[in-house]
Amino acid sequence: MFKLLRHASRRRKRGRKRNMRGNIIGRRWIEHRPKLANNRKRQGDLEADIILGKDRKPGLLVALDRRTRKTWIRKLKIKDSGYVMKKLAGICSEIGNVKTLTFDNDQSFAEHYRLNETGIKTFLLILTARRKKDLLKTG
Repeated sequence: MFKLLRHASRRRKRGRKRNMRGNIIGRRWIEHRPKLANNRKRQGDLEADIILGKDRKPGLLVALDRRTRKTWIRKLKIKDSGYVMKKLAGICSEIGNVKTLTFDNDQSFAEHYRLNETGIKTFLLILTARRKKDLLKTG
């Protein structure tokens, strides 16, 4: 009788359950960032983020020097990772002496390894549930 039901012979996939489409290759976590960058003691340690426009359309790319708080802003036409990295490379060449760059885990920063080839160390932020809760309390 149960074989006549709709879900009687439903097949289940085996193996790895986690989706691999959204993973960023070659991540280096923020815990491995140099102490000087964490303490804001030197120039050239940048943080970058994307501010989205209306209806989650690409908006602005913002880069901030951690020590001097100087900010560079570029308008984005698309959120494509290659395009965003070209814009960031332009900012870095304008600044000159960039040592580290820190991002959040946005897919727009998936090609961060392109900046590693120029000698800039890249780091990604870990946002665990505990960290998000702490940021909400303080922010």
